[in-house]
Amino acid sequence: MPRLVSILATVGVLVAASAAAAETLHTRKPRGKPRGPDVGAALASGDPLRICRTAIALGTSGDHVRAGMLVSACERVAVDAGLADAARKTRIAVSRAATTGNWSKVELVIKTDGATAIVDAYPEIPLTSGAWRLPPGTYIVTARTSGGAAMSELVLRDGNRSLVVLEPPPPPPPARHKTVDFTSGEPMAAPVAGPPKVEHESLIPERYRKGLGKPRR
Repeated sequence: MPRLVSILATVGVLVAASAAAAETLHTRKPRGKPRGPDVGAALASGDPLRICRTAIALGTSGDHVRAGMLVSACERVAVDAGLADAARKTRIAVSRAATTGNWSKVELVIKTDGATAIVDAYPEIPLTSGAWRLPPGTYIVTARTSGGAAMSELVLRDGNRSLVVLEPPPPPPPARHKTVDFTSGEPMAAPVAGPPKVEHESLIPERYRKGLGKPRR
């Protein structure tokens, strides 16, 4: 009998512990997925320093392709020694990744003034004319203006060098408001103030009208 009581007590403890663990798992909030740097927000700000910091953060997290696309912003800002060293390490990491991954050098030429291009795999980063490095793969490169777009398929393998030339149509010229001249060069007639005055004949017969205009004495 004492042994049975001991067994029941042990089972009760295990059941209580299991219930507590289940309750803890049920009430515990799931851990959010860690977010990387907001590339779109950094580019939208137009702040080279913020873009430089974003490039460094991308390099640290292992996103070397995007880091390589943005790290040139560090050259346009006056950075302190710590940030300059971090930017240098980011460039080295990108270069090593490019060598190890057999990336290709892509020469991009955009022949329409003011247009930028995007690579479909990295659509949040606009690219200008220049040399860029990309891993092996098939990409669609698109340059766009308000007048239209031009695109090209890009196939990269074995570290081959490629040239992409895009010439989207230029934006349409701004609309001009036309004025219409209603004057013919001749003076216009004076406006009529009211209906023309019409003289009506008297309704009184002429024989009765005699003497009506003479004043009485």
